[in-house]
Amino acid sequence: MGGPRAVGQGSNAVELPVTSAENGYLVSMDHEPIIGATNDAGGDCETEFISPIGAYIAFGDTIAIVRPAAREAAEQVGDAVSKAIRIENEQSLEMDPTHGIEQLVAIAWTSISTSKQSPAPGLAVSYALRDILARMAGDGYDVERDPTSPVVYHDTLLDELFQGFELLAVVSTESMQPQQFAVLAETFTQTYGRIPATWQARMEATILHILP
Repeated sequence: MGGPRAVGQGSNAVELPVTSAENGYLVSMDHEPIIGATNDAGGDCETEFISPIGAYIAFGDTIAIVRPAAREAAEQVGDAVSKAIRIENEQSLEMDPTHGIEQLVAIAWTSISTSKQSPAPGLAVSYALRDILARMAGDGYDVERDPTSPVVYHDTLLDELFQGFELLAVVSTESMQPQQFAVLAETFTQTYGRIPATWQARMEATILHILP
């Protein structure tokens, strides 16, 4: 069984938000029980996750939106969604690779900021992020999708990686560390031709954000 779809249809008029009764980080989501509940409810229902794995969830925040053809199915599927997620006080690196990217960027940001101006850790992180991007492209990174799945989930790992590049470029200019900026520029020139076209578009957007 493949994973959730990447794009929602939003064709059903009925919408039921699934909100959190607690606070913490969304550390996991099991889509199979949601699929089972959807089939039991008649099958004509879409569940779109608004919050990705790793997101901080406050009390009352919307985690997902259930869109059934009939309101009778909404509560049944919504209850399955609530049981299929896990919220904890700490993020999970095992379940959320974006958390690892965040931690690396935080280390680099602190080391090369104007308060410390210690370039070595920042350069090491930039090299590591470049290697992660290259390995993702080389391994053909893609989230396994099932186009017939009633569950919609938006993967954020690639966005987190490119946002990390943007943040490090900003702090390198503010702290006047050209070697850090040069490593980031080299990352783009060395990997651009080796990544998929959709990633190239994201990299181009990153470059445009950095230029000002």
